[in-house]
Amino acid sequence: MRHCLQCNAEVGEDTRHGLCPKCLLAAAMEVESGTGVPPEGDPPRFRPPAPDPEELSRQLPDLDVNELLGQGGMGFVYKAKQHQLDRVVALKILHSELQENATFAKRFEREAKALAKLNHANIVWI
Repeated sequence: MRHCLQCNAEVGEDTRHGLCPKCLLAAAMEVESGTGVPPEGDPPRFRPPAPDPEELSRQLPDLDVNELLGQGGMGFVYKAKQHQLDRVVALKILHSELQENATFAKRFEREAKALAKLNHANIVWI
């Protein structure tokens, strides 16, 4: 038995886009309303809603998460203030299905380590 990528409900093997009927309908409504419209030329696909900045601030007490800057295939990027170091940072939150993928987590960590070695005014610090 498979599970819905959004709500984790059990779904059949013939499920469309990995979603249960309820979540598939919600995703279709987002595309229809314009809040989940994919870039031109891409087929419509489910995009989970962005986590609330206030909720993220509660979950990450060292950060004051201010606003959503953007989202893409990997997740969401927020503007946040890191209290301890008194600086503005970019916070990347991965989509839930990627968080549980061990291979992807290793790749993400390798990319973070590579970026952390770079030092340039136009590159975000890790």
